[in-house]
Amino acid sequence: MKTNYLPYTKELRKVGGAPDDEDWDKVASFLPFLKIFYDTTLSFSSSRYVTGNTFVEQIYDIGYTINHYVDDLQLNDGLRSMACQMKLKFDKYWAKVNNLNVLMFISLVLDPRHKLRYVEWIICRSYDPTNALVLCQQVKDVLKFLFYFYASTHPS
Repeated sequence: MKTNYLPYTKELRKVGGAPDDEDWDKVASFLPFLKIFYDTTLSFSSSRYVTGNTFVEQIYDIGYTINHYVDDLQLNDGLRSMACQMKLKFDKYWAKVNNLNVLMFISLVLDPRHKLRYVEWIICRSYDPTNALVLCQQVKDVLKFLFYFYASTHPS
């Protein structure tokens, strides 16, 4: 575009010029980071199948990716800074175990591909030991409550 289309070059001179190789390298390093958000958005906005059982995995995959970018010292400062800001927003909703809806973990336990141990593994990987223990206990308590509730409605 820079060499073949004069209006493109004229327009970009107003904002500092056309992107150079360094700019494209920054964009290329940013694309894998955005891909996980793109894929998750497509999955959540799909109307052809239920996403409740994949919700936890995808949300925590986003959290793992953000944490990876925050901890990677080889990344450029702009990308790390953006990841730090995203981590603050992510943690606002997902870091406090007492504010989480435990039913999203229940849907993952009830998914035939997973078990309670898998949910415990995700929780232990995502939180410090104290919070992980609290959240795991909440999930178990809700599972027991649901079991006893349904058992009482069908005694046989």
